[in-house]
Amino acid sequence: MILQYVDFQNTASVNITYIGASAFQSTSIESIIIPSSVTFIGQNAFADCISLTSVLFEDFPQIESMNEKVFF
Repeated sequence: MILQYVDFQNTASVNITYIGASAFQSTSIESIIIPSSVTFIGQNAFADCISLTSVLFEDFPQIESMNEKVFF
């Protein structure tokens, strides 16, 4: 099975605030919707995701910090 997309919709009860370093690095992910609750995205979180063509942030994003090379 190949990871192609990530959709955090319907996760209001989980309240995702952090996407860790290298979380999706080198995966085959094609798209992601980042919830507005996310405040931090770690280094290389989406590095080397050569199939990634769509990154959407939900309304009113709360990003406070993104480390370097997040989408490198």
